[in-house]
Amino acid sequence: MGVKKYRGIIIAFISVLLSTLLWLTGSLDSFENLTWDSRVKLLSNNEKASDNVVLILLDQISLDWAEQEQGLPWPWPREVLTTIINSVSRAGAKSISFDVLYTEASIHGVWDDSAFGDSIEDSNIFIGSTTLMNKPTKDNISLPTGEIVIDGLKEWLDLKSTNIDIFNSITETIPEVLNKSRFVANVKIEPDSDGTYRRGQLFYLYNNKVIPSHALASYIMDKKYKISIKKGILKIDDKVIPINNRGEAILNFRGPSGTYKSINAAKIINSEISYLNGEESDIDLSIFKDSHVLFGYKAAGLLDLRATPISGKETGVEIHATMLDNLLTDDFISEFNIFLSILLTLLLCSIAGFLYTKYQDIKKGIFFYLVFIGSTIVLSIILYVNNIWYPLFYTEISILITLTTSGIFNLATEGKQKRFIKSVFRQYLSPDYIENILKDPGKLKLGGEKKELSIFFSDLEGFTTISEGLSPEDLTKLINEYLTAMTDIILDEGGTIDKYEGDAIIAFWNAPIDYHDHAIRAVRAALRCQKKLEELRPYFKETTGHIMKMRIGINTGDAIVGNMGSNTRFDYTMLGDSVNLAARLEGVNKQFGTYTMISKSTYNRLNSVFPVRELGKVRVVGKRESITVYEPMLKEDYNDKIYDRFLIGLNHFYNSNFNEAIDNFSEIPSDPVSQKYITMINRIKNSNQEKWDGTLTLTEK
Repeated sequence: MGVKKYRGIIIAFISVLLSTLLWLTGSLDSFENLTWDSRVKLLSNNEKASDNVVLILLDQISLDWAEQEQGLPWPWPREVLTTIINSVSRAGAKSISFDVLYTEASIHGVWDDSAFGDSIEDSNIFIGSTTLMNKPTKDNISLPTGEIVIDGLKEWLDLKSTNIDIFNSITETIPEVLNKSRFVANVKIEPDSDGTYRRGQLFYLYNNKVIPSHALASYIMDKKYKISIKKGILKIDDKVIPINNRGEAILNFRGPSGTYKSINAAKIINSEISYLNGEESDIDLSIFKDSHVLFGYKAAGLLDLRATPISGKETGVEIHATMLDNLLTDDFISEFNIFLSILLTLLLCSIAGFLYTKYQDIKKGIFFYLVFIGSTIVLSIILYVNNIWYPLFYTEISILITLTTSGIFNLATEGKQKRFIKSVFRQYLSPDYIENILKDPGKLKLGGEKKELSIFFSDLEGFTTISEGLSPEDLTKLINEYLTAMTDIILDEGGTIDKYEGDAIIAFWNAPIDYHDHAIRAVRAALRCQKKLEELRPYFKETTGHIMKMRIGINTGDAIVGNMGSNTRFDYTMLGDSVNLAARLEGVNKQFGTYTMISKSTYNRLNSVFPVRELGKVRVVGKRESITVYEPMLKEDYNDKIYDRFLIGLNHFYNSNFNEAIDNFSEIPSDPVSQKYITMINRIKNSNQEKWDGTLTLTEK
């Protein structure tokens, strides 16, 4: 089939290889992240947010309330925050996590930190915060009793692919938080390279110790748990969490900032003050029952706003809440298998490249791009709904590179192809048909092939006599005028000019362009040529002194067609018995007194488009089998009475009722064919032919 047919597939392989290298080296990450963020914004569902995650936010309203009504400017005494811990603990919360670092003693005195620490210890559900770092010398700070064990951690760390940071230092945290919390969690979440938070790390390593995230510490607060890890998977009890080589999981965001149930800090503090004063609270604390509570800052002045896929301004505590929510509902996002991504992308690119190379049309290329990009977008949406991240941009850029490169190759070869087509076919096809081929080269089939053609042979009657009476200049002028008029009609009907031999025209239909109605086109061209010659006859009579008439033979059948000749000079021509028969039919016209004759195979493909009369059965020179021949004509030339009478006579002729045949033919003296039959019958009767099968055996070509 040749390399050309598979060029699009070869380009697809190279394009996917290039895209894969860019993808695996991280060069496409920023673009892929944009497509992911778009999916999150479009498809996230805030109705899936867990009711067991509640936020207490220290917002601007809380700051204003404290300063204006309580006379407490920021920073507040930490004793104020004990009201939050006490309220939540008393309401039956499973955990309370403070997304706040306490690295320095309270400016309000030792008693303030002491009261804060007592509240933390009494709650027994408090999670403090710290951050991890690396220093020239490591420290060895004691952690709370809530130490975490992960089975398989050593083996996972020994994997070459593992790339998790192991920190040797921890932020100094006041002892009231560090020693009295159930857990101390790493408060810091690392964003992606573009500053957007898409992933969350569930645990961290400090020397030989495991430091949990706020989400993990909250989840394991009230239960016995078992955690294990292996390549690509962190398992907590029966929950299987997909992780990367840094231990990060892709977060499944529910919605923009404000998605989770939240209460501002002022309301909780005010409620606790009412409780301590024996007054009725103005809020329903049952919201905290069996919930995981996270406390964090939301006031703009406290600068804890982060960018996420779904929001440019989301508080850090909301990111922790998302991670905890995913852990509770077991629906972190997993990444689509890398090898399946490559195979699927290769398949789509191969199909796209093959189709574009086949059709070689820019509009089709754009259509293919939109179809394949649309299909991958739909696929990525379906996978997102099922909590899977498909590398959409990787596939999109691969398809774009494939189609663009295919287009460049098409454009580079198109000019050469067009020049070749024009040089080969300008002598045989009309300019309009050549332009049609150039628009869709797929219609063109070069090279030798066997196919059904409708073959046209024409010759001028008595041209030798006409030419002898003309000067070379006049003869040339006559031939050119005649051939131009006939050729224009043949080309207009989609025919291909094979060659000119003096005054003879040889043409065919159905190559190089396929036509399902090639026989109809050939016959219509013949009738139009006869009509045109009739119009030109007075002019030619005046210039030559002769009445010019043309005989045409048409046959439909299989032939070999293609470029034939030497390496340096060739013609687009045809060979075969069907071609020879068409040439014979042109000459057989003389035997019947007709000027247009077609074979039965051509007649069978006309579908009654033209009136046709059966002329008879003949056995041409060089053939043993007889064929039935017909005369097509224009509707205005068809005479029912004449041709019905002729058919009666012809049937008598077939049945060797020669006298009856002559009687019928004699009744239509204006019909040249009938008069020819009378002559042929008399010759047959005089020949004493013993065996008669109704066939005229011709002895002349």
